[in-house]
Amino acid sequence: IELENKGAYDVSDGVVAIVGLDPKYTKIEKEQELFTIPGKSPSYPEGGYDILHFKMKNIWFPTGKETQRIPFTVIADYDYQTEAKVEVCINSDIYSYVKTKEKVCEVKDVKTSKGQGAPLVIALVEPAISLLSDDLNQITVRFGIHIENKQRGYVIGDIAVKNALLGNKKIECSKIRKEGITEESNKWYLSCSTSMEKTGEAYTSPLTLTFDYR
Repeated sequence: IELENKGAYDVSDGVVAIVGLDPKYTKIEKEQELFTIPGKSPSYPEGGYDILHFKMKNIWFPTGKETQRIPFTVIADYDYQTEAKVEVCINSDIYSYVKTKEKVCEVKDVKTSKGQGAPLVIALVEPAISLLSDDLNQITVRFGIHIENKQRGYVIGDIAVKNALLGNKKIECSKIRKEGITEESNKWYLSCSTSMEKTGEAYTSPLTLTFDYR
């Protein structure tokens, strides 16, 4: 079995398993193997590569046939991580509806089109800014974040937020929940927010999110 890690995250203690072999025809020596394989990096610009060997023995063959197809499935099960960085606009003057040439940026939804070195990607960021009711010099910045699985695998269990930063400031995020009512849904949603001083100026800042999942 040839393995390639096409993402940016290293895999440690992953499992490759061969399932579905008909025991009437074959006996497999070992059904699964552990693997560790690096992601894309300056040392591995194409991503890591490995080969795993599985030994099987034919134990029966139908009489009168020259060939017999024996179908099986290969499953790779591993922990992975997405780290995504999206440029967002912060404008504490929430009543400024007039666009000017001097305005650095505009608070609006941010769609991402490029991959992020992992199967799970941030597809859309929806920003919202409001004044704190008890302090007019403070604003609340909130982001609605939509995640999608862009590859053919399945996410097992929950997706966890490992880190969330606005610039270099840590922000709080809700638990990630699945969008849609079916288990097969490949979309998730969370919200992240923080409070900050009202500056009266618009500026861009990187929103960096790191997710862990299996």
